[in-house]
Amino acid sequence: MTSTSLGHPLVRAYLEELEKSFTGLPPGQARELREQITAHLEDSLTVAASETEVGEVLRRLGRPADLAADAAEQAGSAGLGEPLVPLIRPGLVPRRRRWQAPRLQ
Repeated sequence: MTSTSLGHPLVRAYLEELEKSFTGLPPGQARELREQITAHLEDSLTVAASETEVGEVLRRLGRPADLAADAAEQAGSAGLGEPLVPLIRPGLVPRRRRWQAPRLQ
């Protein structure tokens, strides 16, 4: 058993697919999207989440390739000095958290 919901096999596979989808994104934007999605998964899932619960959360997030394509489109349409719109759909954006020490794996 893992000590975090991010260790669930479905979550690991999703995050690996997400990383592969980031090839066309600027590094800063890829990092921001990765952090948002990771925080959302940590907030939405418990360590004891069932396969069904994990699958539902991942389904609501959407396909990694679609998220990366949407982010790339937003980056291309944002003008200089304009902030990018949130990368995760409304209602799925994780709440801000205070700084925490990194977890040991």
